[in-house]
Amino acid sequence: MKCIDKEKWLKYLKGEIDKTQREEIRGHIRECEKCRKMASQLTAAFESLDDLDGLNADPQFTTRLIGMIRKTHQVKPWERFLLPAVAATAALLSIFLGIFLGQNLYAVMQEEPNQANEAIESYYYQSGPVEYYIQEEQL
Repeated sequence: MKCIDKEKWLKYLKGEIDKTQREEIRGHIRECEKCRKMASQLTAAFESLDDLDGLNADPQFTTRLIGMIRKTHQVKPWERFLLPAVAATAALLSIFLGIFLGQNLYAVMQEEPNQANEAIESYYYQSGPVEYYIQEEQL
């Protein structure tokens, strides 16, 4: 048997191979000095990884990181107020436009309630031949 490649080593150490392959690898490890050393080193490495509880970051890490970000991008004073001012202006304009259009539409509807119906009827009378053509096609 050839020496074991990296992928087989990882699968062997993780226990992701079947029983026959595992026995073949164990037999090769018994016979090959190079693979026996590799197996002991990788087993030790995997066991040391299991011993790690987790990494403890420096408590000041977040503060330093935010400070570094702020140093690289200095926000100009006018930029701090520009976006909120534009957003507030757009919101106020939308509200006033809605109120203005709503009041005018309501006033028009109160003055001449049949005007909207007349506009709809004139539209349909103007498109009469098209409707007639569609009705003939369906027959």
